[in-house]
Amino acid sequence: MEPSPEPDRLDVRGHALSARARGRGPVVLMLHGAQDAGRWSPCHDLLSQERRVVAPVHPGFAATPRASGIETVEDLAYLYLDLVEANGWRDVHLVGAGLGGWIAAEMLVRSCARFARLVLIDAVGIKISPPDMPDILDTYAMGPDDRLRALFRDAEAGRRILGDPRHMVEAALDRYLHDEEADALYAWKPFQHNPSLHRRLYRIGVPTLVLWGENDRVVSTGYGRAFAAAIPGARFEIVLGAGHLPHLERPEAAAAAIAGFLTAPSAGRAR
Repeated sequence: MEPSPEPDRLDVRGHALSARARGRGPVVLMLHGAQDAGRWSPCHDLLSQERRVVAPVHPGFAATPRASGIETVEDLAYLYLDLVEANGWRDVHLVGAGLGGWIAAEMLVRSCARFARLVLIDAVGIKISPPDMPDILDTYAMGPDDRLRALFRDAEAGRRILGDPRHMVEAALDRYLHDEEADALYAWKPFQHNPSLHRRLYRIGVPTLVLWGENDRVVSTGYGRAFAAAIPGARFEIVLGAGHLPHLERPEAAAAAIAGFLTAPSAGRAR
């Protein structure tokens, strides 16, 4: 794989966003989750071979400053809708993982006008169980080892990918903690969801793939299937041998599934 592209700056509505981009062709806007902020992974590289992959950083993540007036997932959704419009992009492929999947869903229940397809990777953002039953595991209440076991099928592989806060140098630890603060700002209350989003998913009018790690312990495959069932015509697909972050743990398999979906002539619901 080539070295990661250097961060660039995207200006939108008075906000300067940090972003990495590579490739030519149709635009793929990739929105990161709480754990992979600012990372350019092999999955990004593989997808950029035939597309223009743009991966912005949500304000406050990856050591970037918070943005005035951007305090909720809804604010982020409008920010990225404005980014797409400001750049004149059309037929955008929107890919969101975890928190980024929630943002992506919030974007498309508002407007699908400039988008061609949607991919949600182990997304959070909806509530499917009764109020007293949690749908999403609180990994912040866990120690580092238990957290890695929750996020990855192979915890040791996860440690190599994300690192271990107990052994990070000061700058890396500071970034790790600031990412946790940013996630809490956007998604803490209600915890990792919008109570209204589930009933609004019917508004998503583009072909959609809901991609899920087989061994996700943060949000179950049942949660993923419920997400897909609420989006008209959505397809649900499993990434074998992966946890909550299949695009990091099994990047080749995740990229192949995404690329296949983006180039398929149609995208009906999987059987």
